[in-house]
Amino acid sequence: MQGPISKNSFEYILKESPDILIISGPPHYLKGYILSEKDFSKSLQNLKEIGNHIPQIIVDHHLLRNAEGLKIIKALNKSISGILMPASQLVNKKPLLLESRRKKLSLKK
Repeated sequence: MQGPISKNSFEYILKESPDILIISGPPHYLKGYILSEKDFSKSLQNLKEIGNHIPQIIVDHHLLRNAEGLKIIKALNKSISGILMPASQLVNKKPLLLESRRKKLSLKK
């Protein structure tokens, strides 16, 4: 699930009240292109609210397309009662952010 940007998704997550949530996070790399600043801000606000109701949130994919996502995770963790973490942290690994290095990695042969 992206974001969660939509009100329906946000409300569904809160209603279900899981112990752990796995989510792709907001696609911040699309901000200003496909994703409006308003929707991006709303998705961060929703993620923050969810982080105050769900103890553990694993984010990956959209949010970790570049290093900015790690900064967002760090900032959100300062303001929520739960913990927000990249999927790699579940297995005690550092996030590699391969998508952000796609061009560089694909040139190496």
